[in-house]
Amino acid sequence: MTIKIGLVGAGFIGLLHARNLSASPLFELTVVAEPNEATANRVAQETGARVVADWTELVDDPLLDAVLLASPAELHADQVVAFADAGKHILCEKPLALNLEDADRAVAAAQEAGVLLQVDFNRRLDPHHAVLRTAVEEGRVGAPTIVNIISRDPGLPGPDYRRGPGKMFMDTTIHDFDMARFLAGSEITEVSALSAATIDELAREADDADTTVVALRFANGALGIIDNSRQARYGYDQRAEVLGTEGMATCGNVQDTVTAVATASGFASPALPTFFPERYAESFRLAVERFAASIVDGAPLPSDGRDGRAAIAVALAAETSRRERRVVSL
Repeated sequence: MTIKIGLVGAGFIGLLHARNLSASPLFELTVVAEPNEATANRVAQETGARVVADWTELVDDPLLDAVLLASPAELHADQVVAFADAGKHILCEKPLALNLEDADRAVAAAQEAGVLLQVDFNRRLDPHHAVLRTAVEEGRVGAPTIVNIISRDPGLPGPDYRRGPGKMFMDTTIHDFDMARFLAGSEITEVSALSAATIDELAREADDADTTVVALRFANGALGIIDNSRQARYGYDQRAEVLGTEGMATCGNVQDTVTAVATASGFASPALPTFFPERYAESFRLAVERFAASIVDGAPLPSDGRDGRAAIAVALAAETSRRERRVVSL
């Protein structure tokens, strides 16, 4: 079975998804909805898909089995509801919504329509993180006591990036909130967040952040720490660790080679990946494959609407915590 799929949004992340869908024998990317003509034409030239400006044209398209939403986050909930009501399976970029009311509305629509709703927390599918999760799940480190995640971007976003209060938690740290739940195997019950705009003047003006540290408490008693920065000059820094009662499991940075060069000047290690499309290329590809497996074979989704909702709840709690300078319970 070849799944006929439409893509909503053809910007940076949309183009990445378009390439993976076009390269997969499991999908036929038939139509792309993108209001920006130049952006749309770029995707059309690469994939051969038909282009429309208005995403609502895809809702009633009888040829489509599914859609992938790579549109602006504020549109996600309404789009999920519309496509669910039309009986189409949905793979949605994070975040699922910008508030819990809209997230609940989207999840309910998919459940009532009996369609699949996968939220693209693709880092769960990264082969290295998967090994870390398996080690914890199998009890090889005992009961988790500390989950430690470091996630640092290589440079600030451009001036066109929309900054605002809580944006870093909802747009960046949300991946780490999901990963913390995934690695701990438990829900987050308390959040304490600090943030600062130490580098990005535009973030400072918009009451946004470029640096955050978040402390977590899980229902199983474990604690967590998430360390985020928008500027790590040495590259895209992605590390995770779970300390347990019987040991530790850790996932370090993934480099192009394992070769280091030593001279009289010292040791030179291989460079880190440039950014997330390189570091998580395999997990993005696996995300669409798992979506297809769920549609065709009924395989479980790697992350669903409930996971999307849970991460939003933590992101909102983190923003409340940093603004009010207090611990927030979920």
